[in-house]
Amino acid sequence: MSRTRNDATVPAPGAQVRRHDQTYKRIFQHRVAVLALLRLLARGWFSELDQSTIKLDPTENVGADLARRLCDAAWRVWFKNSDRSVIFLVEFQSSGDPAMALRTLRYSETVYDAIRANPALRDPGGAVPLVLSYVVNTGAQRWTAETSVAGLVREDELPPSVVRATAGLGTTHRHAVVDLQSSEVRQLIPDDNILGWLAAMEQDPWDSFPTVYEHLASQWAGAEHDSVREAFAAWTAERLRAAGVPAAETQIIFDQIIDLQEEMDMGRTYTEWAEGHRQTGREQGLEQGRRTMVVRQASRRFGTQTAKALAEMVRSMGPEQLDQVGDAVVDCETGDELLAQAANGA
Repeated sequence: MSRTRNDATVPAPGAQVRRHDQTYKRIFQHRVAVLALLRLLARGWFSELDQSTIKLDPTENVGADLARRLCDAAWRVWFKNSDRSVIFLVEFQSSGDPAMALRTLRYSETVYDAIRANPALRDPGGAVPLVLSYVVNTGAQRWTAETSVAGLVREDELPPSVVRATAGLGTTHRHAVVDLQSSEVRQLIPDDNILGWLAAMEQDPWDSFPTVYEHLASQWAGAEHDSVREAFAAWTAERLRAAGVPAAETQIIFDQIIDLQEEMDMGRTYTEWAEGHRQTGREQGLEQGRRTMVVRQASRRFGTQTAKALAEMVRSMGPEQLDQVGDAVVDCETGDELLAQAANGA
């Protein structure tokens, strides 16, 4: 039998404000996505990390001045065969911020304040964990803001003797930038990594999605990935809507991600629909989308086997026949009755 769930719909766009950073944060609350990101952040030394120790730390803290200081995500990971750990602080940014170096400095200070106030947060032996700050640029423009406090101070404008005498003092904080708009960064990301999916869809969400869907199907199918798939579906819908894809088509793609395992059992009908769209235009694509929805509804009522058989029957049906089959899904009492009516219609 197919998996049952409450009907899901594409999140409403609200006041036409793109909740870009929030949808990223939701995806990276999930371990499978975090691992993909850490492989990039810790490129060259990821193998030193004990993946089983990854812990999502609270990102809402109250500093000494009672002001809330937030970063989007914080993960603490222990090194293999070691009493030492590292804390990754990550901020997702859809637009540049000239003062980002000061913001990431504030986030780091908040972590250190918490460690000072609670010695139990130290590594065994009393050492302070390594704290690293990263900014993931998810926006449409390349990142140009300074990445260090030294850059904001403009040390190059100070007298050379001052720079030499104060080297390493006062302006040492910096953060690293993962710029998804950078071709150099994209070359470092494997196509089957979620960061690669996100980067591709930031560039061209409509044409990129069929390939992303194939990777999604190979890695995140099954009930154990329901939650992260729902987060990715929300991000995808938001991205497609921002790119001007009509709501009806966005809803179809959203449903395909939510019901991924079911769609795989029926032969990945989204892939066929997307191919039809590219070859014969948007009208043809919507017609294939209607076929997909009819088959999915049949699966919910009568199970996967009935849906598979129906998928073959409706493959060449026109709009009027599809409407009749859609009515039959509601009216019929059994899967056999539905298939008989669909066969007559075909």
